Amino acid sequence: MKNRPFFWLSILSMIALISIGRLMDQEIKSSQVITPKGYQKAIMALEFAQDTAMINAIFDLPQPSLIREERASRLICSTNFDYLYILVYASFMLLFALQCKRLGAKYLIWAVLCTLTASFADVMENLQLMKIFNLVMTGQEDYSGIFGPLRFWMALKFFSLGAFFLVLGPFFWKSNGLGKGVVVIAAMAMAYWAMACFFKPEFWADALFIMIFLSFAGALLFGLTYKTRRA
Repeated sequence: MKNRPFFWLSILSMIALISIGRLMDQEIKSSQVITPKGYQKAIMALEFAQDTAMINAIFDLPQPSLIREERASRLICSTNFDYLYILVYASFMLLFALQCKRLGAKYLIWAVLCTLTASFADVMENLQLMKIFNLVMTGQEDYSGIFGPLRFWMALKFFSLGAFFLVLGPFFWKSNGLGKGVVVIAAMAMAYWAMACFFKPEFWADALFIMIFLSFAGALLFGLTYKTRRA
């Protein structure tokens, strides 16, 4: 595997991300929260939520306390798994960038900065979501001071994730066709990011998520298949 510098990093990251992702999805499905019109995933609607009406729609409020507590606790559990997910994807990004640097890629400092910013913003976003879940669990509706920071950290997270792949774009582009695909998808993600954050999230948010997901999937497949030339 000496001529496959990303292979083990990619395969181990892929196994961990899929495993943790399934645990998160199971908790979200078990919560039986409502996916609002225009969204394909309830979690994306939560991340883009900007008013009490959206929270009430997602949790189908008002509901008896037992139902509220069950739904909120499921999402809290999913969010706790997300911290492991953040650790895995941030480790993948950081180690991937360092390996790219060894192979001649430039702008390592920017790739590292994007990684740290994305993971930190994701943690801060989760903290805002946790506040919402705890309020729902206790039957309160005072979300003042939550929606603004939630929107900011969500936007910073997705921007930093997309920017990471563009920073390493020159390395991806000159490597092979799959690398070019990663760059194109990351560029599309940034376009969808602007549309989702500043225009119509109910129309563009899921497209943004899909493009970020495909950027990671492309990078993981790139890592599995990339070979260096033997001396």
